[in-house]
Amino acid sequence: MDQSVEELETDIRHARTRLGAGFDELEDRVQAVTDWRRHYRQNAWPVLGLAFAGGVVLSMMSRNASPPSDAPRFEAGHGESARQILDIWKDVQRAMIAVGAARITDYIGDLVPGFRDELSRTGRR
Repeated sequence: MDQSVEELETDIRHARTRLGAGFDELEDRVQAVTDWRRHYRQNAWPVLGLAFAGGVVLSMMSRNASPPSDAPRFEAGHGESARQILDIWKDVQRAMIAVGAARITDYIGDLVPGFRDELSRTGRR
């Protein structure tokens, strides 16, 4: 009987050691995932693209929210070529947002298992 108690105590100590190592590994992984400086160093261009796309989105939101009443409208009275330039710029903005969204989706999909599946299910709803 004493031997089985000692074996149980030994098993418990080994399990605690394994759990401690598992928690240490999990903590290291969480720190690695949340270390934005490391991600920036490894993915400088996508991060800069994301920042640019975010700036474009914020500028569009702030411009659409409350344009000043005395601000000249680029669209009105400036001819067909000005409208074409504005249309091209809007297409560029949409493309940048789409690229940024795709990059973010890919990046999060690489970090979070099952993210792409859940995102596709959400998109179908």
